[in-house]
Amino acid sequence: MVPSFSQVNAMRNPEPNDVERLADWAFSVEAEAPEGIDRAVALQWRRMARAFSQSYESAPQQAVANAIGVFRPTKPTLLARLLPSLSGGVRRSESEDRVLDFEVPEGTARVRYVAEGGRWRVLAEVPGASRIQHDRGAAEGDSGRFEFVAEGEDATGFTATSAEDDVVFPPLGEVEP
Repeated sequence: MVPSFSQVNAMRNPEPNDVERLADWAFSVEAEAPEGIDRAVALQWRRMARAFSQSYESAPQQAVANAIGVFRPTKPTLLARLLPSLSGGVRRSESEDRVLDFEVPEGTARVRYVAEGGRWRVLAEVPGASRIQHDRGAAEGDSGRFEFVAEGEDATGFTATSAEDDVVFPPLGEVEP
């Protein structure tokens, strides 16, 4: 016998008192579905109830990151702007060191690049920043001060993160005159 449209609809959209019966049954250990309720619908409720009762010692990091990404509001990403100076924004010392000043939303950021063989030590002071992300990873900062080693001039760029925004600092080769 083929069920009528109203019977099928009642199975998919149970009445309020049927919903209570379904919920009670779903969380119970009874084998048989409640009388008058389609077995397939009842089994869906049981699977849903069991999913609610599962617990995990710890969730995979990627699952946590995905969940946080869903709820974290997006922040604007800005480009740090090189401030002009008599030397084109770059102050050079007698060594290979360079010091650049950038305009950022919280004021002026100062970045020092120290040549160490083929590497560059990057020392940055970025007002309001709590963390930076660079090619080799991330660095937490103390009062907006950060330090990391870059494998080459192209790897000296980084992104500074604050509560309000992310500011991108381009690699040294892209800002030098």
